[in-house]
Amino acid sequence: MFKIWTTGAVGALACLSAGLIVMPAAPTGAKDFPPAVAKLIEQAKKEGQFRITWTSMSFKKGAERFEAGFNKYYGLDHTFHYTPGPHFAAATRKLAEERAAGKPAFRDISLIAGAPQLQFELKSKTSKPLDWVSLVPHLPADLVKNELASPDGRLITFISQSPTIMYNSNVIKPANAPKTFKELLDPKWKGMIASTPYAANFEDLVTHPLWKGDQARAFISGFSKQISGLIRCAELDRIASGEFPLFVTTCEPGLVRMLQDKGAPVAQNIPRDWRVITHWYFGVPEHAVNPASATLFIAWIMTPDGQKVLWENEGADLHYLPGSRNRATFEAIEKEIGQPMIVETLRKQLTYHNEDFKKWVLGQFRASKK
Repeated sequence: MFKIWTTGAVGALACLSAGLIVMPAAPTGAKDFPPAVAKLIEQAKKEGQFRITWTSMSFKKGAERFEAGFNKYYGLDHTFHYTPGPHFAAATRKLAEERAAGKPAFRDISLIAGAPQLQFELKSKTSKPLDWVSLVPHLPADLVKNELASPDGRLITFISQSPTIMYNSNVIKPANAPKTFKELLDPKWKGMIASTPYAANFEDLVTHPLWKGDQARAFISGFSKQISGLIRCAELDRIASGEFPLFVTTCEPGLVRMLQDKGAPVAQNIPRDWRVITHWYFGVPEHAVNPASATLFIAWIMTPDGQKVLWENEGADLHYLPGSRNRATFEAIEKEIGQPMIVETLRKQLTYHNEDFKKWVLGQFRASKK
């Protein structure tokens, strides 16, 4: 009765707007929580803290928002310890290395993005298997089992993203800004583009239905010659300053919206010939120092309260859930071009084996900077 999503395109996003999922208000006390959650709350009281690292978001302030929402929801008095951390792939490897060496995890959550990271994490079994259905009872069980959680329960989807072409709107007027990847090959953009040193998002280009095989390689070969710099996903101030008029692709388009709200001269376009919805995943490392607190944090992120704070901090949320602001953005693109968004679900990404392609892309990007 809750089949209100599709595994393929997001053309059925409108079905979600009908409000078929009803998410309850926050519980008022421990007695209102299901047994699995109530047990974790008691364990978390003994931990008293939660350790998180993230690469962006001016997360010091974000950690305060998360801490306040988490404590209010569960009736706890936890301290959130935030430290800036390495990019996603490096952090994933570090967690696996610590576990193999019998060392405690440097943070209490796994944070995964992209097919290579996803497959590495699930092969290394760094995160513990969890019964997410019992931990997020406000969501339909079949949605959790079939769409959001990994088959072994080690990871769960918590946010949707659609990588974008970001640009400085003082340098490039919106009417002239590229709206497709193919437009980026125009000689007029040569020397104006920054990308990432880890080829964020491009690893899935070869598996995209519009860019398979030789098309993907031909594009990367041409695009790499257009790049003038490699910067981290979080360095969006370098676009706002005009150092690089274009950045392709953003990892966190919500941060661009947040910069716009502060008056920065930036804008972005979802590439019409890419228009992909990607996801990030959370898990709890087997060697986490505060596993109960980490599990509760992830479960809370999936509530209306958690999604609200996520939006305030990331400018993004999970498009499957009612009230999602991301979903409105995706629907607008679908209406504009008359074509569906392409959804990279967790299960689809588990079938992708594109690490060799990513290494090739990295080689192309780095060679262009020599």
